[in-house]
Formats: sequence, structure tokens, C-alpha cells
Amino acid sequence: MVTRDSWRLDADVYRPEEEGSLPVLLIRQPYGRAIASTVVWTHPTWYASHGYIVAIQDVLGRGTSEGKFELSMPTLPFPNVFLGLMNGLPSQTSWA
Repeated sequence: MVTRDSWRLDADVYRPEEEGSLPVLLIRQPYGRAIASTVVWTHPTWYASHGYIVAIQDVLGRGTSEGKFELSMPTLPFPNVFLGLMNGLPSQTSWA
């Protein structure tokens, strides 16, 4: 996935077997997307088996995502980046 300011944010995507327009759960966290389901979530395959597309994303500068990670509370432009990501999610992927 690519932000409006051109940073690549890597994600693992899990989808149900069914096709069509489906709800998307976006999980973003700085600890590496490989452990996302072990922190507080049920494994993404469970959500996929219940009809959700699940995208687990490394935040900016963490895991294999591009950019520089800054440990701070979300402030502007964070909401703009997030909204840009959410608005662009369907157009950037073949699974949404």
C-alpha cells in the first residue's frame, strides 16, 4: 500500500474464499505484522473465515515499511495519512 506522500507501507492480507464487496479490517502496528495476531487479536484467518478481508500493516518506518518511525502520540499529519490510506485502499488493491 502506498500513502499519498509516496511511502510504501507493507501489509499481509488475508481474505475469505467468497468474492464480492467485503468489509476490510485494517490493523496497523509498530511491532511487526508477523506478530500482530499474537498481541491482542485473534489470528487473521479467523476473521477471514467470517467474511472479512484483513490487512495487517507495518506502520511507517517499522518492519519492512519505508520511512522513518517516530515514537510519539498521533498528531497531524497522522490523521491525513490515515484518511489518505483508507480512501486509497480500494483503488490500490485488487482484493477490496
